[in-house]
Amino acid sequence: MSTNKRPPARNESGDGDGDIVVDLFPFLRVYKDGRIKKFVRHTSVPASGEKNSNGIVTKDVVIDDNTGVSVRLFLPVDVAVAAAAASRRLPLVVYIHGGAFCSGSASAEMFHRYAESLAARAAVVVVSVDYRLAPDHPLPAGYDDAWAALRWAVSRHSDPWLANYADTTCMFLAGESAGANIVHNHRAQRGVTGRRRRHRGHNTLAAMLLGHPPVTV
Repeated sequence: MSTNKRPPARNESGDGDGDIVVDLFPFLRVYKDGRIKKFVRHTSVPASGEKNSNGIVTKDVVIDDNTGVSVRLFLPVDVAVAAAAASRRLPLVVYIHGGAFCSGSASAEMFHRYAESLAARAAVVVVSVDYRLAPDHPLPAGYDDAWAALRWAVSRHSDPWLANYADTTCMFLAGESAGANIVHNHRAQRGVTGRRRRHRGHNTLAAMLLGHPPVTV
């Protein structure tokens, strides 16, 4: 006995289209039965307290015990120590990685290497934010985590590296893709302190660095 029932249409990843409730291919898909298929896999790079060939030391710091949100710090140690000896501090960059809000991390090799090269070549202290990812943590979790990291980074006693070597009166917000969207929205919606207050010694946003940001609303 034959039927006229057609099999579900197949897409390029071999899934039945009718089973998909959220389609963010090539990043991930969410199915009716609750399964989540992730297509992007990142190789992780561990933090190291020892100086590498670029002169950078790194470490991870949990900034919120309730959410588990953390940051990875990148310090050009020799430059920082020399600056401190001359009563100077290095500019501070808060960096937010990309990945469509649902992939990537501060420890992912491509984002780790970028933050490391930024710290080495620009002689800055970098705070790379490891925000929570969708769909396990739907938006605005990523925005909230980045905001918490920014507030943590500019607090006076957040971490000895920042307290001793970072100049929070010369701060940059940097992000790419989803991270650039987060940066833009914090500047637009949160009213991050502008350049006009720099002379008073307040936390100051010197510039935003947006790498191919998605459309912002």
